[in-house]
Amino acid sequence: MSGFFQNSTQPVTLFLENPALAKGQSATDPYDLKISLDSSAQHLPFEPFVSIIRFALQQADADMEQVLELPNLFTVLKPVLRSFVLDQEPAQREPLNTDELSYEQIEVQKALAYLLEHCFARPVTIAVTHAQYLSPSALKLLQQEDYRFTAKIHLHLYLSTMAFTHLKNIQGFVQQIKRRHITVPDKAGGSIKSRQHYHIELQSAQMWRHLEFAQALYCPDEILTLADRIQAEPHLVLEDKAAILSARMFAWILTNDPERCHIHMQELQQINLEALAVPSGLATMSAICVGYLCLQDFPAATKAAHNLRFYAHQQHQAQEQLLAEFYIFLSVCMDGQLDLDAERLEQLERALSQQGWPNLAAFVKCSLWFNEVLLAEQPERLISLCLAAVRDFKQLHNLIGQSTAHHHICIVLGSNGRPKEAVSHIQKALNLTKQCGLSVRIHNTLNGLSFLLNGLGQSGPARKAIEAAYPLVLADGNFDQICTTLYNLALTAFYADHLQSTISLLDDIFLIMEYRNMSGIRFLNKEEMLALQAIAAYLDGDRRLPLAIHQQLRQTQTRSHEGEAFIRCIGLITQDLDVDQAEDLFATLSDRLGRLGKNMHLELLPVRLLVVYLRDLNEPGRAKAWARIGIKQCRANHLHSRVGWFREGRRQPLMQTTVDARQAINLAQRQLGIDALKLENGLLHTLVAFSDSAIRSSTLEELLDAFLQNLQNFITVHSSTIQLTLSDGQELNRKITKGNVLDQRIGLEVLQYPLQFIGGTGQLRLSFFNDLASYSQDARAIMQKICERLSRSVEYILDRLDSHRLAYHDALTGVYNRIAFSEDIQRLLTPGSVSTLCLAFIDLDNFKSVNDTHGHWVGDEYLKAFCADLTARIRSSDHLYRLGGDEFLVCFQDLHLSETEAILYRFIDTFFQPEALQKIGVNPDLGLGCSVGLVEYHPEATRQLSEEQLMQKVDSLMYQAKRSRDRCIASQTL
Repeated sequence: MSGFFQNSTQPVTLFLENPALAKGQSATDPYDLKISLDSSAQHLPFEPFVSIIRFALQQADADMEQVLELPNLFTVLKPVLRSFVLDQEPAQREPLNTDELSYEQIEVQKALAYLLEHCFARPVTIAVTHAQYLSPSALKLLQQEDYRFTAKIHLHLYLSTMAFTHLKNIQGFVQQIKRRHITVPDKAGGSIKSRQHYHIELQSAQMWRHLEFAQALYCPDEILTLADRIQAEPHLVLEDKAAILSARMFAWILTNDPERCHIHMQELQQINLEALAVPSGLATMSAICVGYLCLQDFPAATKAAHNLRFYAHQQHQAQEQLLAEFYIFLSVCMDGQLDLDAERLEQLERALSQQGWPNLAAFVKCSLWFNEVLLAEQPERLISLCLAAVRDFKQLHNLIGQSTAHHHICIVLGSNGRPKEAVSHIQKALNLTKQCGLSVRIHNTLNGLSFLLNGLGQSGPARKAIEAAYPLVLADGNFDQICTTLYNLALTAFYADHLQSTISLLDDIFLIMEYRNMSGIRFLNKEEMLALQAIAAYLDGDRRLPLAIHQQLRQTQTRSHEGEAFIRCIGLITQDLDVDQAEDLFATLSDRLGRLGKNMHLELLPVRLLVVYLRDLNEPGRAKAWARIGIKQCRANHLHSRVGWFREGRRQPLMQTTVDARQAINLAQRQLGIDALKLENGLLHTLVAFSDSAIRSSTLEELLDAFLQNLQNFITVHSSTIQLTLSDGQELNRKITKGNVLDQRIGLEVLQYPLQFIGGTGQLRLSFFNDLASYSQDARAIMQKICERLSRSVEYILDRLDSHRLAYHDALTGVYNRIAFSEDIQRLLTPGSVSTLCLAFIDLDNFKSVNDTHGHWVGDEYLKAFCADLTARIRSSDHLYRLGGDEFLVCFQDLHLSETEAILYRFIDTFFQPEALQKIGVNPDLGLGCSVGLVEYHPEATRQLSEEQLMQKVDSLMYQAKRSRDRCIASQTL
């Protein structure tokens, strides 16, 4: 082994493939286990490590229950892992809250590392040939910085050089698992005979089972590749397609790709639930709920959960109803709505416990603080419930649950003016989170700790907590959390009187929000942060900025007590008040803020601003009196570090911190470029796909639907509207709405195109919302190309429709003409096209007298009325043709002679009534009527007749009817 590996606690050695070992021809095989991978292993979660564990358990006959006793493993994961390593069907698992979704793969990795460590009684050497086929989840396991192989396992990974086109490709693979050298020994050496040989092969019948495992173990790469393999299989039913869409959606959630996740959710919602079996329908609706929760579209999640509950109630599925109740609770909680009914929450907690979902029950128990009344009136009860939840989570070995419960205790204590006690619980939450190694929870907890330390007046420790959280936030790349962390730092600077640092940090936050099209962070909107910046500028001597910002803050919906306090303060300092008014209003606001948030800093802020306001009014005596009041309040509340707020002329320099906001700005710029490229790429795909769809579209409805569908498939369009207006007054509208845009600053694009076609003119108007179109000129250009292609396609279809109308329709009446009849009759006379064909030849009696008496204009109106009334009487499958002048043909498909006669007699009796003729403007005394020759013909049962022969027959019958005195219809069955 090379020197590079000798000091490593991970005895993993990489070899270029030994041909003899690969073929199994080595005379002295030194390995206890040899695993030969093939390309199918790339689809199997955590291969080859699962095969190693299975081998060890078979050799040692180990007790799985004892092996799986992990202190940091969720109870719900134990049956999944047990079934996974024993190659059984995965046990049904309960749903988890969305905070845990992105963390569980780390827990699975820890569990597998634990199993590897405890499954072998003595050191073993394992060879993996064709190691380039390691599954993505196994590769990620090797990439973990804090992961170490047990010293009992010596793992030799053999790379097949045939699979790499160049040495650099091998080095790239090596770098993926954090290695810089490739060791190529002369020979493997050793004398231990191989005990067992494993060959991984994925059979088609196993793919569904492996897909379930991949979802249970949170392996997005394997989920997607297996979904592709399954989708290529023939004879998939609708339930299979729904399951594949749900799996893909879950994979994109895990890879943090909301655009593609939205696409699959839309496809799931378009599935007809009535066509699915009940279990599949419930699973599909549940997947949609989880998708919206993970994407933080809480209103949509609530609506989806209500739909799930209603459907489960219809199908008498009590368990799924309860699950829907939990989803509703979760979405309402995360949406920040504090009006939950306490009794209902307690009932939900008891029901979850009775159902055997203790993790969910404990989560509900420690979340009752979302009820605002309980939070204000019964804090001790909430704390006791959270402590009970801590005990429940501890029994379940759920460290994240314990951390969550301590975090919620901290919120209750902080909201009730007990920050010192809250700090102790936040530190417990931090220690638990560190044991799990979950960076998201760590920086969330550190942010909460900094907020509480600020409340205690300890700006230095608060700043250090933020500095510890900042690198973790940057690594996660969540811009809401990045902005939250920078805002906490700005607040720390503000409380510590570093006013210029506050203004500068808020400017950096606004720049990031502009790059990411954000209107705010989760619990604070941009207007509330602008108010804080204006207050900092006012205290720093700038009187113009508050006035400018105040104009933007009217009718602002606040999200926090803190933001409401800032906006109310801005409202006072921008007013023109005298001394008595100022003292009265600022003092009243101080009392109100003290009751509102139980935050001493908010209570002191109006007093601090009043001191500055009185100095501006040239009232130094009153300003000093209020300054003494403020200093007294600071000392009474042990906020000695805030005494400097009320000392005249004392300004702190820029705050010294290791947090570099430029890193976040650069990250936002890079992400903007990536998103713009993704948008451009999606639009290019849309252009290609729509070009194909436009060729296949035969109607305007199909064309517009294809346009919107292709647009949704490749880019995130929150809303799009198409309005087509034609010169003859016709209108066609299409609209899509997608996603939650409440927290997006989005731009409206409106494009208009004039239309010219054979039959007239028109206008096509398109409007759409998109986050990034205003930032990418290339994207805008591609979008315009797509819309231009749409306008040309609309003109083409309109021309085609007009050409068809002119060629196959009578110009006066609008019914089909002789050309159309000749084409249709040839098709209808073909054996097998229809079983029965009735052909009616109609000649209008005395039509010439109408023209002679009333003129040709009335004659034309008479013909149009005749065609319109007759068309309304016949079915859509039956066609009316005008042969010329006053001669018409009607083709009735699959109707018998008696039925056809009845239709024609009803029409004749109605249309030629004197009252009906008078409405048209025709004299009923002209002896108007019609003569009809009618035949029934069976193309398969009788001898073949040509169009000419049929026409001769109906023409003869028509003249027979004209000669008859008592019947206007002469009919015959051929």
